[in-house]
Amino acid sequence: MILQAKVSVLVPQLPGELLALVQLPTRLADAEAALAAERAKRQRLRAEKKAHQAVALQTTPGVALSRAMPPAKATAAPRSPSKGSEPEGLCLQAKRWLCLAAPSALTLGALACSLTAMRSAFAHNWAQAAGLIIAAAVCDGLDGHVARLLDAVTVFGGELDSLGDLVNFGVAPAIVMYAWADQGQGDLGDIILWISCVAFCQACALRLARFNISPGKG
Repeated sequence: MILQAKVSVLVPQLPGELLALVQLPTRLADAEAALAAERAKRQRLRAEKKAHQAVALQTTPGVALSRAMPPAKATAAPRSPSKGSEPEGLCLQAKRWLCLAAPSALTLGALACSLTAMRSAFAHNWAQAAGLIIAAAVCDGLDGHVARLLDAVTVFGGELDSLGDLVNFGVAPAIVMYAWADQGQGDLGDIILWISCVAFCQACALRLARFNISPGKG
């Protein structure tokens, strides 16, 4: 009865703005699918263009002779590097670095939300703790979509996401629930509650380890 009363008080206090974040993974998934379709269309057009060029070269008279006799190699004078090439290369490297850092930033943001949720639970701020758990779940769902959209999928990002999942979906929810349901009396009920939270975290760790070694990972 005490748990049911606490649930009824906690749910209406959730920030309404966080509920709109749940739709972001779905929108990103649609954008990712549209981008993949556009890439496939461009590849198909390139293949068709190459096929038409090959047919045109085979049917054009004199092409085989000109292709059989390679042109004489001309000695080109050494070119001096252009002034704008170095800044342009640095700009491209900076953009690539930002693309690689964006998914990891979302993963670290989710980790920060889950850790702050535990701090809010210690302060008995249950609405803020629940909202931060939801925000961590949303950020964790976005990092994979952003990595695929930016073509920034790396082994480092996958391992960082796996470690963050243990905290976001294992440790943080268990600690928040323990702080919320603990009566502070140290009786048998509190001991059973703590054992349940520990078992939940261990189950999450085992599930993540099994997923990481599975052949069809990702």
